Amino acid sequence: MLFTLKLLLIIFYITFTPIFSLILEYPLTKGSEIYSEKLKISHILVPTAGIYKDAKGVWHPSSDSMLRIKRAELLAEKLSVPMVISGGYLNPEKISEANVMKSHITYKNTIYEINSKNSYETAINLKNVLTANNISAYQPLLLVTNSRHNLRMALSLRSQGYKVVSHKNSTSFELKLSLFFPDARASNNKVLYEYLAIFKYILKRYIEI
Repeated sequence: MLFTLKLLLIIFYITFTPIFSLILEYPLTKGSEIYSEKLKISHILVPTAGIYKDAKGVWHPSSDSMLRIKRAELLAEKLSVPMVISGGYLNPEKISEANVMKSHITYKNTIYEINSKNSYETAINLKNVLTANNISAYQPLLLVTNSRHNLRMALSLRSQGYKVVSHKNSTSFELKLSLFFPDARASNNKVLYEYLAIFKYILKRYIEI
């Protein structure tokens, strides 16, 4: 019983301590070259990150989706390249995530890919999007997503033959004492989900390593 209690305390400490979450997340931020202004890119790719319906039945992008598309929109305007928003439906009403983004985007040269339900399908369906819009598939694409999702999405794209560069996230890391104390907001569930998703993609041969 004492051993079990100690084990549970260790698991609790690792699961809810911010420093462990940051350590586990770091490898997920890799997988592609970081974008620099010296690189010439063909387009910007933004995979969506969920939508939700309010009490009035109106659909809205998740906060993560909004952060991605607004960051990507600024880059697209600066670089004058097409922006591809990729996101199908995962809800019973078959509301496409990409279509929900339309009312929040002002950049005119935006293409909405509405069939992909996951990262693998985004990488597969991108070819048809590029062909239909006369966009080069040989020049690097700029991926804009969150840090946790970067590795899986980049590997999925590279496995389909794309050259991928990623936008560097602006979040900064400062080592401080509070990172070593448990905090319920620091749950590693999302990080662990990404590792499991990558393992699943490897087993299904969605990505090659």
